[in-house]
Amino acid sequence: MDLVKLLGPAIGTLVRVAIERPVGAGVTRSPVYPEGRVKLPGRRLDGLTRALSGKMAVKVGEALSGLREIEFGSLGEDAWGSVVIAACDTLGKMPTVTASSLLEIDLDPDRLYTQVRRSDPDRAAKAALSGEETIAYERVLRECCWQIVEFITRQPEFTRRVQVELVRRTGEMANSLDRLSENSESHDLLNFERRYLEMVLDKLDRLQLFGVTLRHSDAYSLSTAYLSLNASSEQANRRNGRAGADRLRVHEALADAKRVLIRGEAGSGKTTLLQWLAVNSVQSPESLPEGWSAGIPFLLPLRRYALQDLPTPDLFPREIAPALSSEAPPKWASSVLNSGRALVLIDGVDELPQNRRGDVWIWLNDLVKTYPNSTYVITSRPPAVDGKVLVPSKFDTFMLLPMGASDVRAFVGQWHKAIRQVRDDSGHALATYESELLDKLARRRDLRRLATNPLLCALICALHLERFRQLPQDRMGLYRAALEMLLVRRDESRGINADRVNLSQQDQEALLGQLAYWLVRNGWTDCDRRDATNRLSRYMKAMPYVDSRPSDVLNFLLLRSGILREPVVGRIDFLHKTFQEYLAAQAILDDGDIDAMIKHAHEDHWREVVVMAVGHSRRDERERVIRGLVERGEEEDDVRRRLYLLAVSCLEHPGALDPTLVSEVREKASRLVVPEDWRQVDLIAAAGEVVLDVIPDPTLLTDTEGTLLIETVNRFDIEDALPVLARIGKSQSRAVRGKLAAYWPESAVESYASAVLGDMRLDDVSVRAHGPRQLQAAAKLEALNTLVVQEVPGAETVALDQLSHLRGHRNLRTLILDSVAVTDLEDAASCPELDTLIIHESFIQNGLQSLHGTRLRELALLGIPNSASIEAHVSAIVSLPDLRRLTLDVSAIPRNGLDLPNNSTLERIDFLAQRWMASAVDYAHRAPAWFCIDSSRTVLDWHRPSLAKIGNLPSLKEVSISGWPSGAEVELLRNLPRLEVLRVVVAEDQLRDSILSGGHEYNYPTVSSGAIRTIRALGGLKRLEIGILVPDSVADLYSPVRHNRIRYVRTESFPTIAREIRSNLPHGAKICLSINGSTV
Repeated sequence: MDLVKLLGPAIGTLVRVAIERPVGAGVTRSPVYPEGRVKLPGRRLDGLTRALSGKMAVKVGEALSGLREIEFGSLGEDAWGSVVIAACDTLGKMPTVTASSLLEIDLDPDRLYTQVRRSDPDRAAKAALSGEETIAYERVLRECCWQIVEFITRQPEFTRRVQVELVRRTGEMANSLDRLSENSESHDLLNFERRYLEMVLDKLDRLQLFGVTLRHSDAYSLSTAYLSLNASSEQANRRNGRAGADRLRVHEALADAKRVLIRGEAGSGKTTLLQWLAVNSVQSPESLPEGWSAGIPFLLPLRRYALQDLPTPDLFPREIAPALSSEAPPKWASSVLNSGRALVLIDGVDELPQNRRGDVWIWLNDLVKTYPNSTYVITSRPPAVDGKVLVPSKFDTFMLLPMGASDVRAFVGQWHKAIRQVRDDSGHALATYESELLDKLARRRDLRRLATNPLLCALICALHLERFRQLPQDRMGLYRAALEMLLVRRDESRGINADRVNLSQQDQEALLGQLAYWLVRNGWTDCDRRDATNRLSRYMKAMPYVDSRPSDVLNFLLLRSGILREPVVGRIDFLHKTFQEYLAAQAILDDGDIDAMIKHAHEDHWREVVVMAVGHSRRDERERVIRGLVERGEEEDDVRRRLYLLAVSCLEHPGALDPTLVSEVREKASRLVVPEDWRQVDLIAAAGEVVLDVIPDPTLLTDTEGTLLIETVNRFDIEDALPVLARIGKSQSRAVRGKLAAYWPESAVESYASAVLGDMRLDDVSVRAHGPRQLQAAAKLEALNTLVVQEVPGAETVALDQLSHLRGHRNLRTLILDSVAVTDLEDAASCPELDTLIIHESFIQNGLQSLHGTRLRELALLGIPNSASIEAHVSAIVSLPDLRRLTLDVSAIPRNGLDLPNNSTLERIDFLAQRWMASAVDYAHRAPAWFCIDSSRTVLDWHRPSLAKIGNLPSLKEVSISGWPSGAEVELLRNLPRLEVLRVVVAEDQLRDSILSGGHEYNYPTVSSGAIRTIRALGGLKRLEIGILVPDSVADLYSPVRHNRIRYVRTESFPTIAREIRSNLPHGAKICLSINGSTV
């Protein structure tokens, strides 16, 4: 056999892969590339490639011939040919080999051989090679790897890359020598880091048990008790212009988000989340959100800096390890930040005075710009951070959502599990308490309405245990019982008597209340110990019967009350800000300062104080507060909405009120309870469930108002929200109904489907079903037209038989399977009206065979996970007689290509490089959106299927591709007699440059060049639609701490590109040009 001829094509392919695009040394992100053919000195790339292919084939062929005679003479001609063919196949599957990749393996041919084998591990078995033939096959591959290394190292580009690599490695060697010379310092550094991380675990891996009597401890392991709650991405809301996104678990929402702002109401678990991130960054980095890694955490409670400058990096360790921080090596914290190992956790923007909050963003912006590779998480209550705040760029924002029914059940289980670790439960009494509490939560609606966040849930659990299953009926009662438990019963149950200080519960509450009121007046959440002592001294003058010194009283409150604490030596704060607000409200009433409180009611740190003051007050005081809020709102336009909604919040407390006043408040609030933008959702939801009673006719709202209102209503208990959501479902707005159909509550699934979706128009919206329960409920909707079946986030794929609920559905027309696994599609095929099937990242065990003969008109196969099933999918396409549209990405194309019969009825075909590129064709705006495809996280591979096989499809009218067609493909398209529309998905020019400089494949010209060339070549084309993908940030595209992010924005205009294309069109051209969905 002529080995040169046999290996020539394979080696030619190999050489073309091996030659890099001339990107220079690769040290700039935006190099300038020549258009058209890439040239090397003196010769064109394609001619040079053929010449080099011949030389390589001759050289390898000669080496292989000698090898056969010496080592494998016993192999016959046919056997040797099988060996060489197998080697050729493996070389064809190997990953791209470049000068850069060879330098990464130190030009070691053996390591290259290992990579080649890994790219095609089963080749010997597939080729049915014998033992001796397998040895020969491996020897052939190894020789080829030596020749590849030799070839690439002779290229001019290799010299430039070596120069850069030499400088880099020389620097590393110098650094290594420096490190060796500083060995003792390195030992001290490692020892300090070890001790600091031990302090992180010791201080942060614990949560307080509110008032529970324990034999050894009043805290339990955070690692044991932590519950990941739900969050909604507000960054996506602003970008997409929609109100609300999926409810995701916090650890899922934070995936790849390295700069994060987390907003949440009081008690929603913000600080606990920061503790959990810190602890897991040390002991369990695998538990962190995807894309995060182990690091050095710095927890910075902002309340410490109400009266001092915000900390510089050298002060960061002091918050967790104040004593140890004095031993920190010079500039240790700065070096950790600079290396990207730091996890900076900034807690409580709302706990700073309002006039200091702007300083936070300036300080944070400086940190981020100085140390861009570190991870930053900052928390706040919603009112303290809204859209008007200048948050540093590239921060992802999330809102912690109220706990759902399943969250509450899980929390109760985790809480009792944690108690068992620190308390004797040999009699299994705790199991009885747990089951009885769960039963109460299921039966008592008033209790469920209280259990909306971790703080309240923890109080309910503790009170249920300590009060022998007796629980309050309202929120104020819950706080009152918690204070009694913390102030009195905690010591009584422990048998503790304070012989030096004797304060009743009433005295303790009075002193704590005055201290809390003083903090609220100043906008603080903590204070200096000496200032707290001085304040108590002033208050105690009204208590002549207390003969203890103020310092002893403060110590008593710190040691015995369970409400006050000293987390850092010399700084005093309350166990939770909610207790501070509760006590301050009582002190305001005691002092008769209602008017002063109303004057400050518009300030966010006074809001809860006002609401709790109404809960504490008598009827005349309640009416005075509410009337004062209304009257002030009438006079001050800029704070009217805030004050009216605050007045509505005050109605939630039990107690008689003037009916006329109640009616007035409801009437005024009804004009303001519909959000005008997403920032107002928090403000309105904070008013409480009474908002649900004053919502105006939702069918008269605009698209934006309706979707924002849904987001607001979804913040409340689903049983209270269902009637309102059903009213909203009567809307004629497709966007509003689409949101209701897409975002189900996680509880009351059947009730939601019946009450909301059952009476709603569904013919123009997509119903999204997460998991089996929602799928079963959706299948019962007679008007169901379009259904998206998705896996439950964080769970396994949907069970293989779950599509049985859809069998024979009379009206289902479109079925989208996203990340699910099913045995077959027989149940779907039984739906008589089904004409569209979209399969996205889903596993169909038996392929598409059950669709044989159905009247399906549209089929999309995107991100097929199991390559073994591709042939089964594609072979069934020819059995669909009415198929008009076919969408495929590279995962759904068999290795031997896609063969369609000449008599195919296809009128449109989409060939894409990646599944997410479908978002830039027309899936991005179908009813109501193609939400299965996320184009924000990508693999930047633009190699798509060839168009060579569509030349025999004369019925084609529309073609969609990723990347501009080549010259040969343009000729093929020109010969399609009925072609009218061409859609092309391309990278914006800046993104294109970034892709190329990063070493990725993008063999297409710029947007305008490609468009002009295509239009001139396809003179008969009626419409050209261009979908342009843009980067979120080119600077971060290849950052080691962030994933690649690019996106498609429908209706985004590119006026410069549009003008350039229009000005270069042939004279008299009548083609219709569209860019990102907008005609230009």
